[in-house]
Amino acid sequence: MTFPRHRGLTEQAAQAAVDSACRMLRPPTIRRQFGELADTATREQMTYLGFLAELLMAECDDRAPPLRTPDQGRRFPS
Repeated sequence: MTFPRHRGLTEQAAQAAVDSACRMLRPPTIRRQFGELADTATREQMTYLGFLAELLMAECDDRAPPLRTPDQGRRFPS
């Protein structure tokens, strides 16, 4: 399935396209945070690449397994 590409989308159309793509690709963090991160990117004048990197790093951080402390999983006698 391919999506037609349009340059110069309105903000509303772009948000709908991101939401639709996220539903298809299933990156929950990106879907949940793209609006807030887009606002931050605009405010901080980030590049497109910087914005994309922030989105992808947030997704990777949420998908990474939690770090275990050395005592986790050990059973001590009671």
